[in-house]
Amino acid sequence: MDKLLKRIDELRQGRGWTEYRLAQASGIPQSTISGWYSGEKSVNPSRKSLEKLTKIFEITLSFLFADEDEYTITLTAEQKEWLDLLAQMDNVTRARLMQFIVAMMSFKGTVASAGGSSSVEN
Repeated sequence: MDKLLKRIDELRQGRGWTEYRLAQASGIPQSTISGWYSGEKSVNPSRKSLEKLTKIFEITLSFLFADEDEYTITLTAEQKEWLDLLAQMDNVTRARLMQFIVAMMSFKGTVASAGGSSSVEN
């Protein structure tokens, strides 16, 4: 259980949240969250609490229980650049970009499935 609590702490601190802020965001009582860390062995995160945490952190339940080397992802410089650009965009701009990319991918699939070669370059 220590690994699980450590992972929850990493996620919480990664967002700059206190236990109080985590309680507000998740709807889990702060006393419950504090109980996880009090050393009482009988107080562990319930399935319902874990589900709430996965929603607010936008992760899977398996991610919470994975060993560190199982969830480490190495990004290329280009991938990091894309993520930095996305982080700078507002929600409307991100949604429009997503629509554009989906449309381009659909177009590419249509051109490729039209048979033979096309004049569209990658």
